[in-house]
Amino acid sequence: MTVRLLGPIFGAMLLGSIGAPLEAQQSAVPRNAIVVDSVIGRARMHDEVTPRQLREQAVQAALAEAIQQATGRQVASLVDYVTEERAGAVEERFNRIIRETATGTVVRHEVLGEQWREGSTGTPGAILEVMVRAWVRPAAQRSAPPFDVQLTLNGSRFLDRGVPERSDEVVMRVASSADVWLTVFLVTEDSVEVLFPNRYVPELRVLAGQGAEVPSAQLREELGLRLRTTLPTGVPARSERLTIVATRQPIPFPGVARRQSGDVAAVPTIRDTFDALARWLLTIPMQDRAVVDATYEIARVTGGPP
Repeated sequence: MTVRLLGPIFGAMLLGSIGAPLEAQQSAVPRNAIVVDSVIGRARMHDEVTPRQLREQAVQAALAEAIQQATGRQVASLVDYVTEERAGAVEERFNRIIRETATGTVVRHEVLGEQWREGSTGTPGAILEVMVRAWVRPAAQRSAPPFDVQLTLNGSRFLDRGVPERSDEVVMRVASSADVWLTVFLVTEDSVEVLFPNRYVPELRVLAGQGAEVPSAQLREELGLRLRTTLPTGVPARSERLTIVATRQPIPFPGVARRQSGDVAAVPTIRDTFDALARWLLTIPMQDRAVVDATYEIARVTGGPP
């Protein structure tokens, strides 16, 4: 918002499918294939596997890793494109990233070398490492959400009056057709920020058929935990987005940094990049998640009610 999550003490800011052959194909590599120069696959020897089968397992492990690397690059390139545009197309392309699951097919590969580790060659417990170069053709698969989640806000335009306690408050209303856990992201031009869960709300759950306010009335009234709209210095207005990822089980977002603030009332929140959000979403099976969002505008005004 920059929405600021205000804390309770001061009563104000939250201030792939692999599908690849084991031997390299001889057909021409498609132009849209992504080359993964070197990737390692590992397999452990045991009594019920032959050396040939073990090698196949190690190669398949390498190809699976190659697909992950290639589709990760594809997601990163989409994210970069979104970040550069920053206009009307941003919404559509961002939706595409978070609502599609990336996968790919290895259309060709070459084994560059192999070696044994941790034990004598071919003995039980020894690990075979195989190094592979792979050509991956990425693909994106659309899928209908596995359950219905709805998000509404208490408005579409909010005011920053210069002081968080005087600025407008944002309240979300969330409903779901299944029992779900929520992760709430604030999405701005250059980053994503996890508003919930946080220090005071370690998990956020919505039961099927029971709508919930976020933050709840109890959190707002008893703890003073509120979402207030604020803008960066020098920015008169901007559009922002609240994105909610609903999952069947709690899946923490592994943010790498926490938002720092000089305001002691501001609740620390995890902050990261579009790329990190996209990669995290790719780790959650499509049948286990649904994504909803709402866009709103913040405008700066001077003065306002006390």
